[in-house]
Amino acid sequence: MRPAAVETPLPGVPPLPLLHLLFEHWSTLRGGLRLPAPAAFDILDVPRLFGHLHLIDVIGDPARFRFRLFGTTIAEFGGRDLTGRWVDDIVPMAWKQAVVAAFQEPLRMRRPCYSRWDMDGTRQPLTLHRLACPMSTDGRYVDRLIVGVEPVARPR
Repeated sequence: MRPAAVETPLPGVPPLPLLHLLFEHWSTLRGGLRLPAPAAFDILDVPRLFGHLHLIDVIGDPARFRFRLFGTTIAEFGGRDLTGRWVDDIVPMAWKQAVVAAFQEPLRMRRPCYSRWDMDGTRQPLTLHRLACPMSTDGRYVDRLIVGVEPVARPR
């Protein structure tokens, strides 16, 4: 049984259970490597994350991002499923810019990076907490991101 409070996986990241689980899993997949390979990840290994994960393909230079898988729980909050779509397709522009910035950071840092997005246009105001974990087929270039998204309701 897990304690109710968990340690923060990275400095500045709130102790949210799903993000902590993703960080632990990514760290295990990494082993002694700097970046784990995308082939090492199997969503069935982390069933608690179902619905809260995005798998992002990183393509080209400059990098473009395509949703290989868009978490169903997050699709329900946002009102659309972006599986198979490019981040370039996101509207409004402010959302697209925030997502691109959140996805570029782990490419630059070559480590998991935390970001958050306050959503006010939903029935219940939410903060979407994201942890984007980089992966690499060749050990040098990040070509996949595993992004965990944990929504937290905010008081009205």
